[in-house]
Amino acid sequence: MSIIAIEPYDIFYRVLFLTIEIWDIIITLIKANQKDNSYTTLHLKTLKKEVY
Repeated sequence: MSIIAIEPYDIFYRVLFLTIEIWDIIITLIKANQKDNSYTTLHLKTLKKEVY
């Protein structure tokens, strides 16, 4: 019974976390385009390490 109750919240938080990550990448890309692209590639590389 408790497993069924946890699952929707687990999916919700995963989607929420993913949305935050996507927005973080978008904001980082916008900031990097204003400054330089070296920071973006560095940030995306660290992000890939965290995800995989």
